[in-house]
Amino acid sequence: MRKLAVLLLIPLLLLSGCVTIPGVQTGAKGGDISVSLSVDSTEIPAGNPLGLSISIENKAM
Repeated sequence: MRKLAVLLLIPLLLLSGCVTIPGVQTGAKGGDISVSLSVDSTEIPAGNPLGLSISIENKAM
């Protein structure tokens, strides 16, 4: 019975507004985020690390 009461209490707390779940709202529209990928070298000898860069930029801010 106690377990059922706790399970019913969780949705009640979420719907009451006492507990909020953070959400990501940037207001960004299409084309506001830029993603680029670049490789530093095209010839990579065996056993050497790959020079790889990934950058993500939010241009809406």
